[in-house]
Amino acid sequence: MRYIIIEDEEIARENIQDIIIKIRPNYQLISTLESVEESIKFLEIEDVDLIFMDIDLGDGNCFDILEHVDVKVPIIFTTAYNDYALEAFKVHSIDYLLKPIVEDDVMRALEKLESMTEIFNPSVYKELVPKNREVQRILICGNKTFSYLNISDIAFFCVEDRYIMAYSKEGKNNVTEMKSMEEVMSIVYDHDFFQLSRSVVSSIQAIVHVKKIDNQRLQVTVCAGEIEKEAIISSLRRTDFLNWLGR
Repeated sequence: MRYIIIEDEEIARENIQDIIIKIRPNYQLISTLESVEESIKFLEIEDVDLIFMDIDLGDGNCFDILEHVDVKVPIIFTTAYNDYALEAFKVHSIDYLLKPIVEDDVMRALEKLESMTEIFNPSVYKELVPKNREVQRILICGNKTFSYLNISDIAFFCVEDRYIMAYSKEGKNNVTEMKSMEEVMSIVYDHDFFQLSRSVVSSIQAIVHVKKIDNQRLQVTVCAGEIEKEAIISSLRRTDFLNWLGR
């Protein structure tokens, strides 16, 4: 499990890190971040499996980060106050820990996370999606027109400038009406698509290369015509992806 700590107090950062080393020595700390600005820059380009996130930071609060970055991984919030509890649980919150944080608090939060992991398994996800009529096409938006694109003609979806784009197998990019990757997956799951990262959903036919980055992560290259994009498969989703790829 690759995680980061967003916390502007050194003592609090070291406390969380020490607890994780003790109770989950196999977890890998990727980075510690101290501000809204550096957290946004980091999360725009890096994928992790878990975030410990302090609410009050020196240059704002953590919800400023979540307004700028579409975070799709579990978050364990940490704070000295309980004023933001309701707002925290509107995002991908696993738990809300009040300072001073002790080992038992972190242990309960991680056990909760690990018990929920199965829910995010694609084999289970299919059972959670309502058994509606299989969708065959999606709506495409032009400047002044609407059209449609058959799902069988789509190579992959990706997020670009906060729009969900659908790339056809020929390489044409199309603006969709969809608002999130969760909505994309609910429509295309039965068409053999997989969510590679928070910003890329690909069909099996579009995957042209899979490379090991380390013992936990994979780099996947997808192709639409002459257009290529890369996505990083996190350690949390590695097994699910390989099972999907080889079935």
